[in-house]
Amino acid sequence: MQFAIISDIHANLDALNAVLKYIGDDIPVVCLGDLVGYGAQPNEVVDSVKARAIHTVLGNHDLFCASGLGMNDMNPRAAAAASWTHKNLTQENKEWLLALPYLITEPTYAIVHGSPNQPELFYYVIGERAITNAFKAATRKVTFVGHSHHPDISELQPTGKVWNSIVAGNNVFNLHPWASYIVNVGSIGQPRDRDTRASFVVYDDERRTATWHRVAYNIAVAQAKIRATSLPPDCADRLGVGK
Repeated sequence: MQFAIISDIHANLDALNAVLKYIGDDIPVVCLGDLVGYGAQPNEVVDSVKARAIHTVLGNHDLFCASGLGMNDMNPRAAAAASWTHKNLTQENKEWLLALPYLITEPTYAIVHGSPNQPELFYYVIGERAITNAFKAATRKVTFVGHSHHPDISELQPTGKVWNSIVAGNNVFNLHPWASYIVNVGSIGQPRDRDTRASFVVYDDERRTATWHRVAYNIAVAQAKIRATSLPPDCADRLGVGK
């Protein structure tokens, strides 16, 4: 069966709509969190994910924006965006976000926003130590993560050797049955790998493949929506450069 794995939408409805149109209605959607923060349409994105995703986990921006807590630990731009989002989210959507689990395990895969290692702490799976700890905590052969906005894949071989690769553009990886994998699907609404197109993965658990897709959307429209609010202007600017 195929699943479309999306993450880090960050209230960018234009990017999300472009991706959902590209996916179509026949493939189940799974969301790795950070639906909100930075973008201008948090409620619309939450409502869309509610309606379309079969599974959704909690992201750090979801937690901070819905609860109104933890903003002191964020950089000034992120804190300002989180404060704006907290004020604009409906109470229903705040409660829905705060009820999301940190991690979900299915028979052939697991999903989490940051690392499966203490998922409530939202560690980035970046660098040898973090990757090793993520594999130690993983309970499935394939774990999908987001959080960094950088698409990549790590493989743990039976010998204990770990291999990691950055994924550029549209790409497909065969997932060997004898190895374990940490798969970062990239970001829908705020890519940071210098590619402005939305990034997500289609996972085929029968063929054991992970295929990255990049989808263009109308960035100028998304930027204009942000600039029409009191969100930090950089939230709009960065969409045009992919960082």
